[in-house]
Amino acid sequence: MLIVWLAGCLGLGGECGPEECAEVVEAVNGSTSARTPFERGLVQPLLQDIRAGVRPWDEEGVGVCRGARTCEEFLGTDPGELPAGEYLVRAKLAVPGAGAPGTWTVRFETECEVEGQSVVPYNRTYEVVAPGGGNPFRIGALRRITSPNGQGAESCTWKLVAPHPDGEKVFTGSWNTPPP
Repeated sequence: MLIVWLAGCLGLGGECGPEECAEVVEAVNGSTSARTPFERGLVQPLLQDIRAGVRPWDEEGVGVCRGARTCEEFLGTDPGELPAGEYLVRAKLAVPGAGAPGTWTVRFETECEVEGQSVVPYNRTYEVVAPGGGNPFRIGALRRITSPNGQGAESCTWKLVAPHPDGEKVFTGSWNTPPP
C-alpha cells in the first residue's frame, strides 16, 4: 500500500490527495512532524531509488560485447572498428522498485550508415522492472552485430533512452564494421 500511496504522490499512478502528498514531502525532507525515524527510513530509500530512475547497473551496464548470444567480453560503449566476429549491444539496468507494470520503459535506437547506402534506423521500446534480489534487469541483445557487414563498411550509433523524474537520461555509443 505504501508503494501505491507514494507512486500516486509522485505522479507514477495511483491516487492520493494533497494531505497525503504533503506527508510524503515531509517524510522525505526529514520533517519531525508525524513521521517516525522508522517511517522515514522506509520512505527515503524508495524515493532515492525513484529519483535515480532507470540507469546502468554498473560501469559495464550498457555497451557492446563480443559474443553472439551472451556477453563473452565487454568492449565498452564506443569500441571502434570491430574485428571479424559476432557482437551484441546489451543492457544490465537498475530499475526502481516502485510503480505499476508499464511505469518504467527504455527506448533503444540505432542509426547505421552502410557505405554508399542511406541511413537505416532501428527503434525498439522495452518495459523494464526491478527483478528483486539485488539483481539487474537484463536485456541480453538490444542489437546483434556481424563483422564484417556483408553489404559494405558500416558506421553505427546507438542510444538508450531511460525515464527519470527530472527528464530522460540518454546513454550513447557507436561501433564500426569493415567492408567484406
